[in-house]
Amino acid sequence: LQRRLPPTDSPLALALITMLSVLAALFIGGLLMIPFGANPLHAYLQLFEAGFATWRGFGFTLVKAAPLILVGLATICAWRTGFAFLGFEGCLLVGAAAATWTAMQALPGGFLEGLPYYLFLPLVIMISMASGAFWSGIVGLFKSRFGGNEVITSLMMNYVAIFLVQYLVSGPLRAPGDLPVSPRLPQETWLPNLFEGSRAHLGIVIALLASFLVWVLLLKSRVGYELIITGLNPKAARYGGINVGSRQLLASFLAGGLAAMAGMVDILGVQHRLVDGLAEGTGFIGIV
Repeated sequence: LQRRLPPTDSPLALALITMLSVLAALFIGGLLMIPFGANPLHAYLQLFEAGFATWRGFGFTLVKAAPLILVGLATICAWRTGFAFLGFEGCLLVGAAAATWTAMQALPGGFLEGLPYYLFLPLVIMISMASGAFWSGIVGLFKSRFGGNEVITSLMMNYVAIFLVQYLVSGPLRAPGDLPVSPRLPQETWLPNLFEGSRAHLGIVIALLASFLVWVLLLKSRVGYELIITGLNPKAARYGGINVGSRQLLASFLAGGLAAMAGMVDILGVQHRLVDGLAEGTGFIGIV
């Protein structure tokens, strides 16, 4: 018999592991710069100054962080439940398209014209999340009902979403002109900036609020407990009376909705119109 080592789940241990991981990554990255004649210390100093030393740089960092946080939360909801979903890029694109269509209804003649912003924002969030949940729910249904491989089907759904956006900006949502883009969205539908002279917008607040809600759901609720147990051991969860299929389907809805909200944040906070290729790999980088 051997005594088991204590699990490294204390806050101090987790913080130390994270810090050492970052330092190791910076060290290895610095080694890769040396053969090219670059000074790693100077490069990292420039990186820090560009991202954090000025209001403009810090605001841009927050702008890039918001959709990545939301995709990261989507990854947590899916993977902690044992649902190996990789279709976040597609859900992001579908959410962006849904947000664009909703915001276009605020143009003159649209049925949302004159709607107050405090009503428009929750409406566009709900529509975007519903579209992403529907998109990922297709994969979840194949997984829970027919035992389909969610990795393969979700990757293929990404390409369908890419072609869908290309169709929309070339046809139904195309603005007059030569470029395949949607019309510029009304300024009253944009996410407001948080600081004067900075591009940081309300999207980072939405992402942090979503982080808190996901934490409450997974660690402070019965549903979250069932989701996590389903991911740890589906057989034990099924023996304990948990409907594994329904929990995996719920995880797919949550993951798709959160990833779609990342697309909504990008459209209303940065792009202000639907364009082809707007995801830029965010749906995969956010997994990391």
